Amino acid sequence: MEGLLESFRVLGFSEREAKVLSCLLKTEDASISEIEDASGIKRPHLYEILENLFHRGFVIKKYSRPARYGIIRDIDTFKKLAEERFDEISKALNRILFYLHSPRVLGGTIFVKNSAFLRKAFINELLGCTISAKIFTSDFKIVGYEVMEIIERMAQKVDIKVATSDLNFIRKFIVIPPYIRYVDVAFPLTIGIFDDSSLAVAFSLKNRIEYGVISNEEPILQEYQRIFKHIWTDDYLRTFYKLRVTTPKEY
Repeated sequence: MEGLLESFRVLGFSEREAKVLSCLLKTEDASISEIEDASGIKRPHLYEILENLFHRGFVIKKYSRPARYGIIRDIDTFKKLAEERFDEISKALNRILFYLHSPRVLGGTIFVKNSAFLRKAFINELLGCTISAKIFTSDFKIVGYEVMEIIERMAQKVDIKVATSDLNFIRKFIVIPPYIRYVDVAFPLTIGIFDDSSLAVAFSLKNRIEYGVISNEEPILQEYQRIFKHIWTDDYLRTFYKLRVTTPKEY
């Protein structure tokens, strides 16, 4: 019984919810009295717990006298819940690991020479985003090709803007998504602005990181917000115009 309770707790259910679901899992259906006897939870609390589980789609209710309850016997429902929990746990873990391995403190700025550390910080900050991410890189090789895959996954969850000169990334798409813009100017730096509250910048030479900056100081964030806005709008428009004037017209 304890192993089953722990399984439901891991999926995010409360102690009492886990007890109720464990009881229902072992029988086809049960009345309030039967659930009360099996779980040890008093009836007033049971009504509230069962109503909550019913509305969340984990319990079914048979309208008989007395009413009987059963657990939803749909594998996909619990698989989906496990996947959602896994995503939440991964985000939480990545955020914790970043702070464990980073000397950065609230309101601080650090300079980083270690390229592996900077890449890890960049990826962890991106994975930890819940609202928005703004990214510029001339070549995804600088921060690691896995960032391309993370961007594609996270574009469905948060507001992402990616400006890049990396044609290999652009050519992955038959139709370029609106969150991606190709810019012809390949600046020797990579910028990541995450949730408008933290920043990772890598300065590169021949597509290799020489050093970087990690910061959440407001003046520095604002400065790089302006730089990204310039790349996202002005440099994109210049690239667009250049492509127009150099592309032969069809007659």
